Amino acid sequence: MGLFLLDNFGPSTPACRINDYQSICIDGDTRTTTVLGRIADDFTGATDLAGLLARSGFPESLRIGVPDSAPANTGPFEFIALNIRTATVDDAVMQTRAALQWLR
Repeated sequence: MGLFLLDNFGPSTPACRINDYQSICIDGDTRTTTVLGRIADDFTGATDLAGLLARSGFPESLRIGVPDSAPANTGPFEFIALNIRTATVDDAVMQTRAALQWLR
């Protein structure tokens, strides 16, 4: 199970600012900023922290497996549950790297 703080705090343009997990831009566009991403080796591991944040009123997103499409509609707290606890080392590493790439 891994915990990653993401360094992509919104657009790199000075025309946007971060406010309550969102980048608010001069052009009126609002983008959600992912602050924390977690990759878990199983469903239970992913739901532990996601459930705690949800009960505390924080917006979170739990994804089962690495999504097929590029990140869209991401939340400030993203969780990816993988089924790699019993996978081969090569498969577990491949899936984890794919999840990390998706989060970035």
